[in-house]
Amino acid sequence: MARYIRELEQKNDDLERSRRIIEESIAGIEAAFHNAIERNAILESEIDEKEGLKEKLQRLADETRDLKQELQVKEKCQENERPVNGYRSASIVDSNRLKEIETQTTPVKKDQIPYQAPITPASRVMALNIVSDLIRKVGVSTSSIPSRITPRRGT
Repeated sequence: MARYIRELEQKNDDLERSRRIIEESIAGIEAAFHNAIERNAILESEIDEKEGLKEKLQRLADETRDLKQELQVKEKCQENERPVNGYRSASIVDSNRLKEIETQTTPVKKDQIPYQAPITPASRVMALNIVSDLIRKVGVSTSSIPSRITPRRGT
């Protein structure tokens, strides 16, 4: 009987030792699990921040592109206004608009102008591109008019 009790006590000690080892292993695994969860949370927040920065970078790149286009258009307009052979080229003025300006007796007040929303840089660039294309086309067509006119013979 004493021998039986001794064997039971040894088995009990072995089981308690195994239980302590398992509890320590579980505690280590839980600590690693919590560290992994924290690391994932940090990585997710960094990914969100990265996406936000990508969007901001894209907006800034678009704005930079628009501003460069606007600058190119302004430079082209300034090149068109430079004097040629010491003389400035005559500005093209719409005769209807000139007539309207000459006949207008009262100046337009700011109060009378309806509210206009501010123009976005992209819209401004597109409008300037359209205007510069039209000016270029008018310049090309007016320069080619004298070559198309042929004197009539026999009249």
